[in-house]
Amino acid sequence: MKKLMQFFPIVFLLFIFSCLTFETAEFRIIFYENSMTDGTIEVIYSNIQTGEALLKDQQKDFKELVKHYQDDQFLLDQMTDGVYVKERELFEENGKLIGKYNGIFRNFKFDNDPLKLVNDEFILLMDADDEVVETNGKIIKSEKNIFISWPKNQKELYWKIKMTNDPKSTSLLDMFREWKEKQN
Repeated sequence: MKKLMQFFPIVFLLFIFSCLTFETAEFRIIFYENSMTDGTIEVIYSNIQTGEALLKDQQKDFKELVKHYQDDQFLLDQMTDGVYVKERELFEENGKLIGKYNGIFRNFKFDNDPLKLVNDEFILLMDADDEVVETNGKIIKSEKNIFISWPKNQKELYWKIKMTNDPKSTSLLDMFREWKEKQN
């Protein structure tokens, strides 16, 4: 759980009260024409899992996951970061549990800091333990940090991070399938 807290709030809000983890998380920000503060956002968590060993704790994590995707608190938490969530869903794809949401934003924030625009570049700062597997920006690494930068005129910012999962993590897909069946 500590690892997730090192990511910006948009990632760990989903996982705040549990030992949930994911294989990858993708972020896509598209600015509106003539704007560097407003636009659309899409976030996709792939292969959501739990690090809990006991079944009762795994079930608790799954219930927390569903709660985040169903209740209004998730929406309010995202609004704190400048995001108005329009759609959110949990679904199965290629044998993995996926969490996805999209919305619109104004003055988007990471860790309560606005997306930084410095010297005509957007800058995203991450912990050096994070692994950026894809981006349309430029990656700069130091011993303790990873920076991704994009020119200020770039309308789409994209990055995908890979989580270092505990090999003992357990898929929540079977619980999701059971839950989904009960919903129908």
